[in-house]
Amino acid sequence: MWHLKDLLDGVLESVQSAQMLVADTNSWLEGLLPVVVEYRRLGFVLQDFFRHELELNRQQMENEEEKKGETSIDINPHNLCRRYLAEPEKLLNGDMDLIVLAGDIWTGGMETTLTSIRWAILFFTQNPDVQEKLHEEIMKRYPRRSSGQFSFSTRHELPYLCAVMDEVLRLANVLPWNISHHALKTFKLNEHTMKGGS
Repeated sequence: MWHLKDLLDGVLESVQSAQMLVADTNSWLEGLLPVVVEYRRLGFVLQDFFRHELELNRQQMENEEEKKGETSIDINPHNLCRRYLAEPEKLLNGDMDLIVLAGDIWTGGMETTLTSIRWAILFFTQNPDVQEKLHEEIMKRYPRRSSGQFSFSTRHELPYLCAVMDEVLRLANVLPWNISHHALKTFKLNEHTMKGGS
């Protein structure tokens, strides 16, 4: 697992660098900047890691099928890899779909989730009344020793939690770098005119 963490840290470190920002805004420099070369190398190593994990899951599923003597086995719906291996027709580009998806989830999801949680903790330290109100809402819906389980589909039962999450994501920069943006053409947003190129 430490190997995966080191790979992810390397990818994120590369993406956060000033050289990568320069490469993003000047694509003709991509092949000349060492950080871009390293970023791509780490990306391929990361793909190999996920390819290996995919093969391990495939072998485990085959072994389980042989032990049961059946062609169908129980698939944990929370195991993305096994879920797709059980339904390979959903992978339009074969294993590569799953390998790239795993990379996106780990690289995109991990850093943004951790940063969001850090910002939420910081906001709670500055706004203890918000933390207290949120705690009350959660405890009212899920009292101690209750068997209730929170899921994304039941989030509407906790409107204050949803509002707090929205506010944290609105106020916080969840990525450790800023991606340059500009308007492709002039347009109007409410009463504001955004000029093309700005």
